[in-house]
Amino acid sequence: MSAFALPPIPAPPKVPAISLTALSAPIVLPGSLGLEERDATNQPIEVATGFNTFDLQVPGFGITFLLIGMLMGISLAVIDEHDWGTLERLRSVAAPFAATLAGKLVARFIVGFAQLLVLFAAGWILFGISLGAAPWALLMPTASIAFAGAAFGLMVAGAGSRDSVLPIGAIVIMTVAAIGGCWWPIDFEPPWMRIVALAVPTTWTMQAYNDLMIRGLPAISAVVPSLINLGFGLVYMIVGLFVVRRRFG
Repeated sequence: MSAFALPPIPAPPKVPAISLTALSAPIVLPGSLGLEERDATNQPIEVATGFNTFDLQVPGFGITFLLIGMLMGISLAVIDEHDWGTLERLRSVAAPFAATLAGKLVARFIVGFAQLLVLFAAGWILFGISLGAAPWALLMPTASIAFAGAAFGLMVAGAGSRDSVLPIGAIVIMTVAAIGGCWWPIDFEPPWMRIVALAVPTTWTMQAYNDLMIRGLPAISAVVPSLINLGFGLVYMIVGLFVVRRRFG
């Protein structure tokens, strides 16, 4: 028999050295973005200190969940109370039916207003969001969007049944929140979408929050957006009282 020589076995690769220096670096939340402003000749004008991305995300997602809460707290509640016969019993008392609906709207407004205040407090404590030069000024857009959201929920209550209100209302809320700048800066949107965004209250709320929290503008900058949202809320409330009374009254 002939002998066959086996090829030599290659040496195993060496284990690379792992430096533990990088692993010991402190963990930093990804909340700050650096900015650099340049002129028309691409020369730097001023290097900004950056801003906390949670200044956009906390109020934006807070508004989104506020509107969803109003949809469930008012629209579905009114429909359920009608199906259960509760509205019929409420109409038997001396109070007008419109006053009963207004009381539900005020109650949900208080809940939504308190919800946003808690979210802002949590964002300030946990994520270090800015409350602006005048923290009390945040109450203006907060109150206006809570009122507009409650009135919108009342308006949706007279638009259909429970099976149609929940999916359609959720789609409308997500769309309004997206184009209104709740999920990303409105400057990222195409021009036509920014024009459409002027017709929804989320746009004006986010403008007021951005002016106060990110741009550091004075409290007067939030007055006009808050008044516009107040107008949205009044229109929604009038339409909501009409459609609900016509359907359930």
